[in-house]
Amino acid sequence: MMEETEKRETIKIVLSELEKRGLIKQKDNAFKNVESLLYNYNKIKESIKDREEQLQDLKQYGLPEKSGSITSIVENVVHENKNELIENAISSLNQNIYRTKVFIRYVDKVLKKFKDDPYYRIIKLKYFENKGIEYIAEEMNKDTSTISRNKTRLINEIKALLMPNDLLSNIFNY
Repeated sequence: MMEETEKRETIKIVLSELEKRGLIKQKDNAFKNVESLLYNYNKIKESIKDREEQLQDLKQYGLPEKSGSITSIVENVVHENKNELIENAISSLNQNIYRTKVFIRYVDKVLKKFKDDPYYRIIKLKYFENKGIEYIAEEMNKDTSTISRNKTRLINEIKALLMPNDLLSNIFNY
């Protein structure tokens, strides 16, 4: 079982990663943020592999002569030599990969709570496979209004777990 401080740290990391990726914004609609997160979930997972490959290339070959993407990773840092730049880039990539993995584990944990919901398949089809409501209704042999209503219900329930601060601020206006 996670310690309270470990839970808080995990939540901070997840929220920080969501903000950095532009998936959540201050005073933005939490419902839309959850939808954006779900639409981009697979891309975020894929980004781990891409950055791990980038990390391996960096370790094996060093920095290319002109590398805007690598040097932007370690912005605002003055480097004495190329080895220090490479070490900082590796460190920064490792931190980014770690944060993304923590984020994915957290989202997976939240989504796992809904696996037994009879309408969870809507989430998979709509957000992970990019299918339309009509397609989902036909696939599940349900009315489009039933699909839309349950999609909204599920997103609101997921929102309460993924973004409790937004939910609380909406309830208490703070």
